[in-house]
Amino acid sequence: MKQDYEKIGWQDHIVEKPYNFAEKKNSDGTITLIPKEGEVLQQGTPVNSRTLGHMEDGIAYAVENTNMNADSITKLSVDVAILKGSTINNMTNNVFFERFENLEDINLEQGIFDNINKRVVI
Repeated sequence: MKQDYEKIGWQDHIVEKPYNFAEKKNSDGTITLIPKEGEVLQQGTPVNSRTLGHMEDGIAYAVENTNMNADSITKLSVDVAILKGSTINNMTNNVFFERFENLEDINLEQGIFDNINKRVVI
């Protein structure tokens, strides 16, 4: 499940006079601040739902892939441990693997279910 993630390439909004404002006195006694930043030297990347959503999608994809990889690594670790054990004990002829997420549809008559490693041990 490969999905390319295209980086946005965030840019700062750079102006000649950052944080400069003019005051406008309103008839109700309040003051409105009007930006007087001068020339825009570099237009910044907008921070909006589109750009933040793109970033959120990339994070979600990375987390999903990380979880899938962790599951694969766990399963492979169990396989390697079983193969090592069978080789050390010189019992290499009848080794097989069957993974179980749970025992919902299985009637286990012998052995025990190892819930951590998702396997049946006979």
